[in-house]
Amino acid sequence: MKPAAFRATLINIFGNTALFVLKLVAGLMSGSIAIISEALNSLSDIAASVGTFVCVRISDKEADAGHPFGHSRAEPIAGLIIAVLAGILGFEVIRTSVIRFFRHEEIEITAFTLLVPFITMVTKGAMALHFSAVGKKAGSPALKATAVDSFMDVFVAMAALIGIAGAKIGFPFFDPAAGLAISFWIIYAGYRIGMENIAYLMGQAPPPE
Repeated sequence: MKPAAFRATLINIFGNTALFVLKLVAGLMSGSIAIISEALNSLSDIAASVGTFVCVRISDKEADAGHPFGHSRAEPIAGLIIAVLAGILGFEVIRTSVIRFFRHEEIEITAFTLLVPFITMVTKGAMALHFSAVGKKAGSPALKATAVDSFMDVFVAMAALIGIAGAKIGFPFFDPAAGLAISFWIIYAGYRIGMENIAYLMGQAPPPE
């Protein structure tokens, strides 16, 4: 793994971990399902970044007597595990969000709660730009894909911000609605990862380019 790509993967892991802790604290303090679902989104990002890091390291190993075709299949195996995790997390958020629609639980939205999605948007935007630049320089499809995912997380955080802001001004259903939107994104991301890696394991031919 090239040094720049190695540093980028570490930034991805530690950045997502820091955001996960920040969102979890804000979510538990406020009771906002939108922020808690954002924390679960970061948790799936951590799993994906750690899995990518570990499996890229393994796949870089040369072929040996036990693995005459090399270790490249380590990456899609990790991808499938991440996809299953994303599906489980996504459906759990859907269940909780639907319950919130009918229970109308009180949530406490503070300045800190509103600040967390904004911090996420800025951080993930900066990470997306960095991963895109490093991915192009290192010729790494994995980092380019990570850049796209980080950029999409900016819009996920924006959905959370709209949800809790709506709840703050007197529309409590905005919070579970944002939770539902984020859960669908988590499930879609898991589905996309799963299908890509299943295709790889089945030997699908790459695009002409």
